[in-house]
Amino acid sequence: MAIYLWEKLWDLPHHAVLSAWLLLAITAGAVIFSLIYERRLWCRYLCPIGGMNGMFAKLAMVELRSTQQVCGSQCSTFGCYKGSSATPVTFADALPTEGQATGGCPLYSHPAQLPDNRDCVLCMTCLKACPHRSVQLNLRFPTSDLLDHHRGFWAEVALLLLLFGGVFMHHAQRLLGWLGFHDVPLDADHLLTSTPIALALLSIPAVLTYGTHAIARLLDPEQPTYLTLIYAYLPFTLAANLAHYIPSAVTEAGQILPVLARTLGFSGTGLPTLTWSADVAAFLQGVTLLSALIFSVYPLLRITKCTLLSNLPHLLLIAGLTVTSFWLII
Repeated sequence: MAIYLWEKLWDLPHHAVLSAWLLLAITAGAVIFSLIYERRLWCRYLCPIGGMNGMFAKLAMVELRSTQQVCGSQCSTFGCYKGSSATPVTFADALPTEGQATGGCPLYSHPAQLPDNRDCVLCMTCLKACPHRSVQLNLRFPTSDLLDHHRGFWAEVALLLLLFGGVFMHHAQRLLGWLGFHDVPLDADHLLTSTPIALALLSIPAVLTYGTHAIARLLDPEQPTYLTLIYAYLPFTLAANLAHYIPSAVTEAGQILPVLARTLGFSGTGLPTLTWSADVAAFLQGVTLLSALIFSVYPLLRITKCTLLSNLPHLLLIAGLTVTSFWLII
């Protein structure tokens, strides 16, 4: 939340010094905590970027898992997560990449006991260490981690809602103008008035989803808890954030070579660039938001295990958020 307020009120994206301080703070946290603690404690529990990546990894189409029966009956070294020296491989067609010496999983997770993708960075350490071919890289349906026996927790839900609210905050001027507050400033020069407004914008998804779920539970008491259901909005949260950044990606990211050259004191003239028009950006934004509409409805129905009628309040909210996002972002 502090980063969002810093970003909005001090216009962090357009001030290189502030952006540098933010990156230095995150890097310093990673270095200091890595010196004190093992297994990426900073990335797993304290870093907002690590939390965001771990949460969105639950939507991934790939997973790294192993067979629990093979691990339990054939493995005695557990080098995949504890680390071990090279282990002999008994397969006739053994590859030199199998049974390698490793330092163990950087997040200290066993591939047979991963409940979801949050604590897996796909480093393939377990795949290289396993001499029994138990570990496999699998393709799967997106959102699979959310569908059965998923366990949410409040810290992650708070981050989910905050990332969703950040989209509203990024487009605060258009939203405030629609509400009739065209001249309300949102900057550090008006901190006492700007901070409550920014916090209110960040809280919009929490208010909308919690209120909608209260209505849904009145219609159907069998609805799961809010902590369980809110993960159905995870695909939409990802899509809304992607849609917000797509214009910058297609118009600015391709200019990285000349910008880097100018940063180092060169002219940058003649270096290749790759940019698309604003119409292409708008098309990609629309496709992204429409895909979120599809990939939010299916996990909603699977998570609640209720009928379409019981989920009608949430379905209407998802549809409303889609329309609002089109108007707000594109």
